[in-house]
Amino acid sequence: MTTITPRPDEIVTTYLTAFFGGDIATARGLVHDDFRFVAPLDSGGIDEFFAGAERKAALIRNLRIQRLWSDADEVATVYELEIETATGSASLQVFEWDRVRDGRVVATTMLFDTADRAVELMRDALTAAAS
Repeated sequence: MTTITPRPDEIVTTYLTAFFGGDIATARGLVHDDFRFVAPLDSGGIDEFFAGAERKAALIRNLRIQRLWSDADEVATVYELEIETATGSASLQVFEWDRVRDGRVVATTMLFDTADRAVELMRDALTAAAS
């Protein structure tokens, strides 16, 4: 029996949809054990990335993938997140560059405007939840 491995763009789309849809177990299963990430407000490994993931995902009302490019095992995605907290709502544009190895995401680089209202709302909500 032949096993068909999903293409890197399919893996990344499934991963993003799961993570921002709150299915953290599925998202984590699509991430390689030696996963590394870099983002404007944080960086680290798999444990740092998934710390508080459920709380973060609970603030996302919608993920809209606007454009996705794939070149071999690298996938670039531009997407919009609709964020809603107790104090307001806003949208955030994100560029994400993912590298896939052995059918799982091994590295992520995210770019977004840290001064965006959506980032402020998320930061405030996560700080309040941690207190």
